[in-house]
Amino acid sequence: MSEQEKIVEYLQSKYGTYLLDKDQVAAEAGKISSTSVDRLRQTGALSSRKVLGQVRFSVTEVARFIADA
Repeated sequence: MSEQEKIVEYLQSKYGTYLLDKDQVAAEAGKISSTSVDRLRQTGALSSRKVLGQVRFSVTEVARFIADA
């Protein structure tokens, strides 16, 4: 199992979902701020999607970002 797969498994078990909000991503990505998550999203370093008007990040994308960091 790759590091990214382990991170995906951890995030899914911790949050019980496949999509995370900005604050959850900020907490998992090395204690960065939600403003930094917005910057990463705007530069394309972290992809997101809107669900019911709210920005969400897939656990797979967050795991890729953390594993590559």
